[in-house]
Amino acid sequence: MGTAGKKGGKKAAKRGGSSPDQVDELLERAKFLKLTSDLSFKEYFKKSEKVLISILRAFLPLPPGSSVVSAHVVDPESAGDGRKDGGKGGASPKTFVLDLKARILRRGPDTKGGVEETVNVEMQAWADPALMERALAYACRTYAGQLKRGEDYGRLAPVYSLVFTTEPVAAFEDVKGVRDEHVHVCTLRRLGSPDATMTRGLSFVVVELSKFRRGFAKARDARDPRAPWCWLLKNSAEMGREEYEGLLEKGGDMAEAARHLLELSRDERTRMLEEAREKQLMDERTRMDTRFREGGEEKQMEIALRMLGRGMAPADVAALTGLSRKAVDGLRRKARSKAGA
Repeated sequence: MGTAGKKGGKKAAKRGGSSPDQVDELLERAKFLKLTSDLSFKEYFKKSEKVLISILRAFLPLPPGSSVVSAHVVDPESAGDGRKDGGKGGASPKTFVLDLKARILRRGPDTKGGVEETVNVEMQAWADPALMERALAYACRTYAGQLKRGEDYGRLAPVYSLVFTTEPVAAFEDVKGVRDEHVHVCTLRRLGSPDATMTRGLSFVVVELSKFRRGFAKARDARDPRAPWCWLLKNSAEMGREEYEGLLEKGGDMAEAARHLLELSRDERTRMLEEAREKQLMDERTRMDTRFREGGEEKQMEIALRMLGRGMAPADVAALTGLSRKAVDGLRRKARSKAGA
């Protein structure tokens, strides 16, 4: 190693990061973990409270002057409403398993010593036409699950849902002025009066990573703390030494995020789990493609109509069925015309 390399290694060590040799070694034998993989995403945030707090501070729509001061991951499984019979008819309640469920302590002008709230965090790596319905179901189950029988409703604390997705979300695709944005903050408000909030009980932040198009330098140096996080989540598997060191130079939360990613990427168990998960998803896509091919074009069109009927974006329908975008748009027009007849 030359003199410049040694100096660079010393600077990295002083910052608490890994030396250039360690980064090069990782990049030679593998890549950084793919944070758009739901499993790697979960491991990444579960194993560092500092990193989890950082991304929550960046994205959550907290009241003015508030901040997350602590966070810890809890059991992400939510199993129904607590009744053994599942309600009328004796049906078993549906069990939801979240990527991450965290309890946070929020402090602000409206709290005395802090208040405990809940966040559901999820990475969605494939097109799901029912994504928003599922997020709502998760949030409602978490919100209602705070109370035991006989407890006062005033004890209910806000529940936040932070959803990252690699695919466009159908709910925002056809809305002018919204479809090109990549961050959507949604709360319960009065129709026609967006400043009139019905309740802070449920808040949703949906981040469409496919629509985030800033390069590394602009994302890293942006005033918006969400920008560097969007870049890292979207591009972690392609990150090289230059970008890694750029995050270290930025310092603060993003330097900590980069160092944590390096350490986790060197963990063989985590890497093997990610590879197994990616293979599972690839196998599922292959089986789906096989069903489409065996069914012929007529079957593809039938499935495409069902997807469109469930609110799936035309681009996603075309990608999954193998039909052309022109054909999907034609099916969409016919379906709308039929519905309006």
